[in-house]
Amino acid sequence: MSSVTFRRAGGLARAAFAIALLATAWLSASGDFCRAADGAKLEEALLQQAPKILEALRSRGCRSAGVLKFRVLKGQGKPSDDAGTLNWLIAQRLEAALVLASSPQAGTRIQLVRDASGVAAKIRGASHLSGNGRQLLFDAQYTAAWGEAKINVDAFVTGVVQVAPDLENLQIDVLAVRRQAPELEAIARFFVQTDGAILNELGESFQLRSLPDDGDDPAARARLVKSRPQEEFPLVHKPSVSLRIFYDDRPVELTFEHGEAVIPEPREGQTVTMKLERLDRSNVVLGAVLKVNGENTLFRQRMRDLDCAKWVLKPGSPATTIRGFQSDDNRAEAFRVASREESEPLEMYYGPDVGNISLVVFQEASAPPPPDSRDEAPDLLAIAKAQFPVKPPLNQEALQAQMRIAVEGNTTRGIIAHGGEIGQRIQMEKYFWNVEPIMSAVIRYYQPTRSPLPR
Repeated sequence: MSSVTFRRAGGLARAAFAIALLATAWLSASGDFCRAADGAKLEEALLQQAPKILEALRSRGCRSAGVLKFRVLKGQGKPSDDAGTLNWLIAQRLEAALVLASSPQAGTRIQLVRDASGVAAKIRGASHLSGNGRQLLFDAQYTAAWGEAKINVDAFVTGVVQVAPDLENLQIDVLAVRRQAPELEAIARFFVQTDGAILNELGESFQLRSLPDDGDDPAARARLVKSRPQEEFPLVHKPSVSLRIFYDDRPVELTFEHGEAVIPEPREGQTVTMKLERLDRSNVVLGAVLKVNGENTLFRQRMRDLDCAKWVLKPGSPATTIRGFQSDDNRAEAFRVASREESEPLEMYYGPDVGNISLVVFQEASAPPPPDSRDEAPDLLAIAKAQFPVKPPLNQEALQAQMRIAVEGNTTRGIIAHGGEIGQRIQMEKYFWNVEPIMSAVIRYYQPTRSPLPR
């Protein structure tokens, strides 16, 4: 049976801010923080900013563009390409927003390409942070978002997400990387509020005792975990669901560094097993999304957690042993340890791997949750999901139409496991889930070695 890599992840370098726009620090009590108080959601902000970003590219003479993975800045450190799944997902969502905002007029339309980061991840030495790395990016060919062409691009769009110290808000700086320009250029800045889902994507952990609508604040809980992780980390302090990790069938103990939960990196050849167990005594069904390197252990899905298939944990249900990525109703692909080659320092790692194991828990909804702005506006839901067709449609209009076909409500597959072996059988059921998660636990198993800043 084939196996799946339990892969190292993350970039090996942290570049200094390339432009003055990014050299300013967050202000905790005044200034830019106040702009996020309008309650803007990430999808709403991306939909609003996408036409402006396209116009900024057009005004600079760009006719084709791709979107590259973002970096994330927390605290007083340097921007990271491995903070969590948000690094990759925000690029996917911006790409979706640009597709939906793109003009149908041939004379003004910018030809977008699909998954530029996926191509960049395979180019040795590619990086938008240095001149030599940028040249490698521009020399490569990319798949057009619609049609069948392979093209070079005039520009890349990327950015930096700065996280407020209180975890309530994000400042997002969008940058253009052009073939003719020697430096990164700032083309947009906007502000959004976080929620439980975004905090998990940022690699933050929290445990709620009620749904956020009842007054429990994920950001406040996440701040508590960061300040006292040994006492407040969700898997330590009265968890709704426990997650235990085993190397060669021996339990691995959590330690804490800089507010993060950390476990040792598994050695090559070690078997990796995980065990989920429900501890919550309520009568509500719980759904757990367990990801390794941003990849769902059910069917290897890479999408927002709400849309992912979930391990169903009913009241009184036994523990579920997970030995690999479930590939279909009857089989799973075993985890195996294989470190990403690091023959030379990387300025930027463009792959989606993040070196994290994340557990997100949702409560079943008794009925479909009431619609929010994303349900009422197909474009917002399309941006939130950022799900592209496997094969590029023949034209832009067809791509836009396919992306606007939304999955109805918050119904996703729930999976009940029978047995804990690699050949385990699963049973699929449908559930409605509350939109906001009640628990997020993120564990880092790999900390990349940092190389010097590029010159």
